[in-house]
Amino acid sequence: MDKGVYRIIDANLNRVMEGIRVCEDITRFSSNNAALTIRLKDLRHDIFNAVKALRKEHLEELVSSRDINDVGFRSTE
Repeated sequence: MDKGVYRIIDANLNRVMEGIRVCEDITRFSSNNAALTIRLKDLRHDIFNAVKALRKEHLEELVSSRDINDVGFRSTE
């Protein structure tokens, strides 16, 4: 697989869990919806396990694809 694809995957693995966590927090703290909060928590745990397995299987490719030269990042200094 192309190094850029691994880079995209690596950059987004945590984002997917963070996004689910934000939704979980909204249903937990704002909507007070216990049933949906539990479903989102279970989904987050399922995604975590899938990400963990993917990282274990492709650790070398994911780590070697990391690159600090990001044309989309602009320093504020």
